[in-house]
Amino acid sequence: MRISYYRERPEQEPEVVTVSEAKRLLKTKGGEAWTEHYERDGGLFDVTPILLTGNNSKFKYNRHL
Repeated sequence: MRISYYRERPEQEPEVVTVSEAKRLLKTKGGEAWTEHYERDGGLFDVTPILLTGNNSKFKYNRHL
C-alpha cells in the first residue's frame, strides 16, 4: 500500500493527497511531498520523495505490496 502526503510548512500537519495533486501543490505553493510504502502486514518499509520531474511510480525495490 502507498500513501502520499503533502505539507506546505514544517509546522503544518501533512495532508493525504494523490501524487498528481502533490505535484500540482508543489508547483504552485512549494513545500514538501512524499510517499510512504507499507508492507501487507502494515509495517512501513520505505519513504520516497515526490519530485516535480520524472515518474514517481517507479520503485527502487522489487517487492510485492
